Amino acid sequence: MTNLGTVALKRTGESASTYNRWIYNQIKPFLGSKILEIGCGIGNITRLLSENKFVVATDINIDYLSYLEEISEGWENRPKTVMLNIASSISSELIGDQFDTIMCLNVLEHILDDTTALRNMYQLLSPGGKLILLVPAGQYLYNKLDNALDHYRRYKKKELTQKVIRSGFKLIKCSNFNLFGILGWWISGKIFKRDVVERSELSLFNLFVPLFRRLEQVIPPIIGLSLICVAYRPNENIVGSESDPKS
Repeated sequence: MTNLGTVALKRTGESASTYNRWIYNQIKPFLGSKILEIGCGIGNITRLLSENKFVVATDINIDYLSYLEEISEGWENRPKTVMLNIASSISSELIGDQFDTIMCLNVLEHILDDTTALRNMYQLLSPGGKLILLVPAGQYLYNKLDNALDHYRRYKKKELTQKVIRSGFKLIKCSNFNLFGILGWWISGKIFKRDVVERSELSLFNLFVPLFRRLEQVIPPIIGLSLICVAYRPNENIVGSESDPKS
């Protein structure tokens, strides 16, 4: 999904292992037993999902899928890997599968036609199943880092929830996540004009994640570097039946 190489992504994942666990703990209460992961990358979150779930991991990058197949050989629950462009046609390998969870973390911002992607996710999700999204928040934060990572956009909460609802889903929650990550993103991308996050910076942030996590448990952030959105597919196939949120 990005112009970063697999090795660089691997290092990024290693430097942010505690952060990845924080994300996983945020979405864990909403996970079902059969998960479709959109944009698995090299499997940083897939590894956590596969601890006790059945996962179909998809991506448009064959190198990422090959890498995931290689490293998952020793996992207790090895994920199935499928090549998929969610903004295009739905893979024949997935048609007819009954997924109770679709997870799309830091992927939607890479897709030009995110509305088509969301509608395709709706079609792949079983009635009552949940959609879990993690996206970058705040277009005001868009900088050289976003551009280097091939981000088409950062999302406002209203924009994201409207797109989700208009694709047929019913909203459960949409909340800010990772308040303290804003400072590092702003300094790196806006002030120093960097186009890559240094591994040392990721390691330092990862070190402070336990503190950030506790603080956000006590005081939910009113802004964040990311948004976590959870919705579900209703039993009735009614697109846009719920009024758009105002915030």
